[in-house]
Amino acid sequence: MRYILIVLLMLSTVKAKEVVDKRTGLMWQDEPKIVSLTQPKAVNYCEGLTLYGHKDWRLPTIDELKSIVDYSRPKDEVAIKTEFKHTQSSGYWTSSKVVDRFWVVGFDDGYGTWLNASDSLYVRCVRQ
Repeated sequence: MRYILIVLLMLSTVKAKEVVDKRTGLMWQDEPKIVSLTQPKAVNYCEGLTLYGHKDWRLPTIDELKSIVDYSRPKDEVAIKTEFKHTQSSGYWTSSKVVDRFWVVGFDDGYGTWLNASDSLYVRCVRQ
């Protein structure tokens, strides 16, 4: 009985880290360790990620990343849905390109801009 309880507690702990958006069906990475990389390295990081038993992770598009912004949050909190427990209030990379730059979403205010791929920003991977 004790063994079953420990296994159930471990499974619930692992499950608590993934966030599935019920509206879009997307599964999001939500890990305590948040990495900061250049945009090309962010793409490689997501594509090489094995997490929650899945290997098909990728960098989100601008629309996907903006779908988890919560503009109703107070100004002193990160502008992301409350299901996410690990977020920096700064810029996160997307895979969406504009000429020679890439879209970024800032979770300090939830708005987007574009930056050079050589800048180091945070990464949040997604899968279908």
